[in-house]
Amino acid sequence: EVASRQYYEKLFDILDIDKDSKISKKEIVRFFVALFEIYDIDSTDSLRSMIKIKFTINELYDEYDSSRSGLINKQDFIRMLCNANLLLYAKQKD
Repeated sequence: EVASRQYYEKLFDILDIDKDSKISKKEIVRFFVALFEIYDIDSTDSLRSMIKIKFTINELYDEYDSSRSGLINKQDFIRMLCNANLLLYAKQKD
């Protein structure tokens, strides 16, 4: 748990491009665009993927943006990832 939290905090710091202690939707999208470029994903596939990713990001912000500011703070981000881990763990147990 402690190792996971440290990992999540480091990931938050990487995604927080402008270092304002919040992650905007734009910052997360930039992260995925960079991944697509790094892994040289075909532009048609990446467009489809980005549409799905933007939809998922909007859903996550609706659920985890506690201040309703359109920004995710570190506490919300860690809560989101901890919940995602619990869901994955539960699915693996099935």
